[in-house]
Amino acid sequence: MSEQVMVLEPECAEQPSALERRATVRYASDRTTFCRSLSLPRDGFWTAVVRDLSTEGIGLLVRSSFAVGAVLAIELQGLGCSRTLLGRVAHARALASGGWIVGCEFASKLRDAELHALL
Repeated sequence: MSEQVMVLEPECAEQPSALERRATVRYASDRTTFCRSLSLPRDGFWTAVVRDLSTEGIGLLVRSSFAVGAVLAIELQGLGCSRTLLGRVAHARALASGGWIVGCEFASKLRDAELHALL
């Protein structure tokens, strides 16, 4: 298993849009985790920083972009639990400071108890 490591710093300049379209509450995070593309398994795992987490998806800070539509296996650990979640890349945006913000929709919605255990 290869590992790509890069220190990522969140950009503070980003402001929420005037019209928030998300249907679920997102919880901010700065937890380090790992993810890999299921379509490119030979690439191994990539280090990622969880930017936010909700019952329906996750925002990740990663070193390089993943294609919209790609399915990622995302390793998350919380209080007494560890999960590998599948997420489809919904968007990817380059950061001026380097790296990418990648937003994923989970294949299966998390229950509230699962979400809070992973925060």
